Amino acid sequence: DESKSVSGKEACLRISKFLERYSENERISLVSAGKLLDITLLFQLWHSLYPETKYFNLKYLPPYLNHGAHFDLNTLFHVAGIDPDIDRNEFAGLHDYKRKHHALDDAMVVRKCFLSLVESGRMTTIFKREMFNE
Repeated sequence: DESKSVSGKEACLRISKFLERYSENERISLVSAGKLLDITLLFQLWHSLYPETKYFNLKYLPPYLNHGAHFDLNTLFHVAGIDPDIDRNEFAGLHDYKRKHHALDDAMVVRKCFLSLVESGRMTTIFKREMFNE
């Protein structure tokens, strides 16, 4: 719905406000379906706050995001000893889930997969369950 769309700058401001509150002045780690594309696009939003610059630079990121501890789901599956080509909907317990490639729905699947990995105990060297109180 185009009437609900916002500029890159406005999107960045909204996302930044949410993440800043969520971070509580601590570094946060983003988990995405595909780190290379998803996080690159998200970080490019911060470039929209500096239109005078030609190229994006990590220095534009707020401290809670400007670090290398972000993860993609394929890597987490691999570290947990699970084939990264697993059916994510099945792993997330969404057996009858048909909607794919819709940003919010994909994010929900990633979240459920991530929490399942943490709850399985396979990720204790990276994440501890108590970090994710809902």
